Amino acid sequence: MSSIQFFGQWLVARGHVTADALQDALAYQAAVNVPLGALALSKGLLTERQLLLVHTEQRRTDRRFGELAVQMGFLRRAQLDELLREQAEAHILIGEALVQKGHLSRDALEDAFQAYRAEQMEAEEATRRALEAAPRSAAVQAAADVTARLLLRMGGLSAKLTRVTWDAPLAPQDRTFWQRVEGAEPFAYVLTLSDAQTLALGRRMLEPLQGGDVPEAVDALVLDVVKEFVNIVVTQVCLRLGRDGREHTPGAIEHGEPPAPGATRVVVDLVLPSGRVGLAIDG
Repeated sequence: MSSIQFFGQWLVARGHVTADALQDALAYQAAVNVPLGALALSKGLLTERQLLLVHTEQRRTDRRFGELAVQMGFLRRAQLDELLREQAEAHILIGEALVQKGHLSRDALEDAFQAYRAEQMEAEEATRRALEAAPRSAAVQAAADVTARLLLRMGGLSAKLTRVTWDAPLAPQDRTFWQRVEGAEPFAYVLTLSDAQTLALGRRMLEPLQGGDVPEAVDALVLDVVKEFVNIVVTQVCLRLGRDGREHTPGAIEHGEPPAPGATRVVVDLVLPSGRVGLAIDG
């Protein structure tokens, strides 16, 4: 069975481009695709303080940056629409970045993408069925969805749900963060990251607070910030479960090896353009 992959990873696996070419295109893509807040700041539409306030509110509410900036009175709707238009015009996908950097022809890109989409649709359907069949399915689906969305929104880390298993170990990673959740169906949320992913997430979250003065390595500050990320994710998961009548309360966040799982551990692998993130819900 095919696995869920990002298009760039699929191209490397099929021999269409080299790993070095993909990294070159990813760096180019990151330089071109500017976040909305950074674009508004560069055009003088937001101050650094306003940017910080919107980011802070984003962490609390899990809403889009532009919507909050308008609601908080920092941007007019017409300004947001113009920013979104400009951002969309400049935005490029990884295939286009590979073409623009000369690593792939446009005809080869179009043929490869058709094959990729057909394969990925089958893999995505298998993952959806596994999520629905998993023990504690509501908590697992909420955790997977919120984690992937907030990794992108708060950390700039694109993630896709891939393999879903239960009563299986988490793949070893450099860092493990976990949080107990009490309620009708108690569980523990567990997130594993590499040091590079931990640093990238911590730096992205700290950047609005500290400007260019961000950590160069994983330190106590980065670990505290990632703990806060976990708390935000778990709080949003509890809110979602609460809307369905399942009341839950987050506990303390820990860094290190979690307790042995109880009745069941459901593991969801999240694939990134470079590497993977591990997520588990322990029953």
